[in-house]
Amino acid sequence: MVFEGLEELEEYLGKLRRAFNLHMYKKVRSNLDSGIADNIISGGKRLRPLLLLLVFKAFNGKDFEKALDVASALELAHNASLTHDDIIDVDFERRGKPTLWRQIGIGRALIEGHRLINLAFQIALSEGLEIAKIFLEAWDRASNGVLKELMHRELPGKTLYLRIIKEKTA
Repeated sequence: MVFEGLEELEEYLGKLRRAFNLHMYKKVRSNLDSGIADNIISGGKRLRPLLLLLVFKAFNGKDFEKALDVASALELAHNASLTHDDIIDVDFERRGKPTLWRQIGIGRALIEGHRLINLAFQIALSEGLEIAKIFLEAWDRASNGVLKELMHRELPGKTLYLRIIKEKTA
């Protein structure tokens, strides 16, 4: 699809975002406590799933439902990492509201983050072993980035800092 102008692109991205949000909410609500799930996944720009869906469309992908599943797994994993990062960094707000751990406590927020990543892995695995393998490798890189960050709380050098950021955004 070729876009004539910015308005046309924004409209197309809005349609993709709405389709994605609807799909992800269905996945989440059928698998997790809806109040917690809504709290965790509400808001955000959805850059990762939108980029995935744009690439899918650009390469004339054939199974949009599968792309929506993979995009959902990606966004759920991202939100799980944010839930855990908020605890690690002792952040009090996320997206203009109290962080989940401030609302329900550290222990429960940790478990809810784990449940999100479990759901993300289930979705990835449902799309095949190759998708699950890619997903697992990305999660492992991101987790290693967080671990390196924790181990180097003092200001790291530029090279280490760039490696940590690259791994955390696997």
